[in-house]
Amino acid sequence: MPDDSLITEQLLQALAMKESSGGKRLLGDTNLTNKAYGMYQIRKPAYDDVVQRRKEYIGIPFEDVQRDQALNETFAKAYLSVLSNEYGLDSLEEMLAGFKAGPTTTRRGIMTPATLQYIEDIKGLMQKGATNGR
Repeated sequence: MPDDSLITEQLLQALAMKESSGGKRLLGDTNLTNKAYGMYQIRKPAYDDVVQRRKEYIGIPFEDVQRDQALNETFAKAYLSVLSNEYGLDSLEEMLAGFKAGPTTTRRGIMTPATLQYIEDIKGLMQKGATNGR
């Protein structure tokens, strides 16, 4: 059974604040092929990873994840769980690095300054008790 103890409401709120200013920016990285969508800025490769590894999500169209913020959160939680339980990124820092830079890069130990700052930003938001208007 997966250990999702690090995936807390506090983490999700901080992640939403960092990724989309709490839902104010729902389309990100418009200059990239795989744009980021929703409050948690889910990209198609992350969606595909969840659907491939968690069969209960088969049949949910990516377009729904893009538009439905509750579903976007569900996929963010599932992706964090996949990162932790399937890729072995089982510390908060590794899980956040995987969310930011992808699991392959993180497993290779590549931590760019932007990724390190991302981790610190989210940890800071968690300490402040960030809220995203929910």
